[in-house]
Amino acid sequence: MRRLFLTMITLTALVQTALLADAGRIPIYQPTTITQPGYYSLTRDISSSASPVISIQADNVTLDLNGYSVSNSSASATLIRIVPPSTNVRIRNGWLSGGSLGIGYQDNSALTRVLIESVDILNSIFGIQINPAEHVEVLSSRIIAAPGSNGNGIVVQGFFSGGTFQPWTGRFSDNTIVGVGGRGMDLDGLSGGAVRRNIVRNYGALAPGGGEGIFIFPGGGNFVEENEISNGNAGIFIGSDGNVVAGNIVKNIFGTTPAPKPGIGVSGARNLIERNQLEGNVGCGINFPFALGNAYRNNMLRGNTGGAVCGAANTDAGGNLP
Repeated sequence: MRRLFLTMITLTALVQTALLADAGRIPIYQPTTITQPGYYSLTRDISSSASPVISIQADNVTLDLNGYSVSNSSASATLIRIVPPSTNVRIRNGWLSGGSLGIGYQDNSALTRVLIESVDILNSIFGIQINPAEHVEVLSSRIIAAPGSNGNGIVVQGFFSGGTFQPWTGRFSDNTIVGVGGRGMDLDGLSGGAVRRNIVRNYGALAPGGGEGIFIFPGGGNFVEENEISNGNAGIFIGSDGNVVAGNIVKNIFGTTPAPKPGIGVSGARNLIERNQLEGNVGCGINFPFALGNAYRNNMLRGNTGGAVCGAANTDAGGNLP
């Protein structure tokens, strides 16, 4: 009976591999280095001590995890590494577990374009790190950090030049980030982008000077909308111009170093802050530390220990509930 069962498993794997090949997909069933463009698809779970477990060294690669998992128990391992200057890489539909970093790209100059969709990264220290970016999208994914993790959930940065990060575009929607010790999302240079309907909670405890749920600086012209940020060291920080920050819920922000942290902090001009629910935070509901030329309206600003609105005088456009 055992031999028959093993034979059936083998036949099933062979059939699946044949079907993938017929569909133009290249099957992956072990630690792999991808060196050619194409559509690659896992045919089984892969558990390995190699770092990285999967290395992408080509442009125009789609890696379909196909509902399977890639795992590594080493605290120093990278699960999927995009090797510079690879670009136009898509990773979707599966699980990454363990290791130090789920998905990473790191270079000094070569910009990359990456799409990550429906990928769960579990028990890693760092979730996603892309630097430098041209365009990045992370959609419908989850990052559940390893217990005691001191890393960040998602970090994407533009090319660093002239003492600042250069602009890049992107979209971050419908993601969940839980338990990271640092920032939930650190988007340095995001411009003309969208950050919508993300959930970030229980984060930032190991980053007393920072630890924001969503951090955008520099950049500008972004839509930061309908995110839920809770139980973190700091809320949302916007350090750029011309953003719309609307319909977010930020509550139970507990950070006090170097000063009590607000629900939303704004350091820039021409930003519109509207329809946000900012409640139960140790700092102010909204803080404009030195920013001018912004407007805020129709926000719920109740139960914030530091007050409703703090800092420099900006335009109260009405409808705010202190």
